[in-house]
Amino acid sequence: MRYSGCPYCNLAIHRLSIEYPMLQQNGCDVVVFVQSKPSEIIKNIYHRHKLTPPYPIIPDKEKKFYKLYHVQSSKKVFFTGQVKTLPFWLTSVGKHGFKQGKLKGDLFLVPAMFLVDSKNQKIIAAKYGSSFYDNETFTSIYESLTFDVET
Repeated sequence: MRYSGCPYCNLAIHRLSIEYPMLQQNGCDVVVFVQSKPSEIIKNIYHRHKLTPPYPIIPDKEKKFYKLYHVQSSKKVFFTGQVKTLPFWLTSVGKHGFKQGKLKGDLFLVPAMFLVDSKNQKIIAAKYGSSFYDNETFTSIYESLTFDVET
């Protein structure tokens, strides 16, 4: 995710919290990294969500994990990648009350999703976002879980 005050990331965290029991039933656990300090995560995520995220949210202010997985910033995405989906996301974040928090992070960081085999740390699937609102669909996660990860 981006920073803890990002309304679009808060919506994605909300969706993951709802979907989490089904993900666990399918052998998938969730870990979220946010480029914020722990106090900002508590304030902007845990204190704002009606459904408390049941999975760990790891503070990574220095973006060590972002660098490890090559999650990058993009000014191009900031100015061009959001035009089509902006009305949908504004409606969604407003409906759930996820207003913009203080900007305490990289404004241009583009979210990404990785499905990692916990046995051998092999990346099964990687999805680098094409906009700030581009979050992985759960259908593709479930499809990835059905593949034999040993091959």
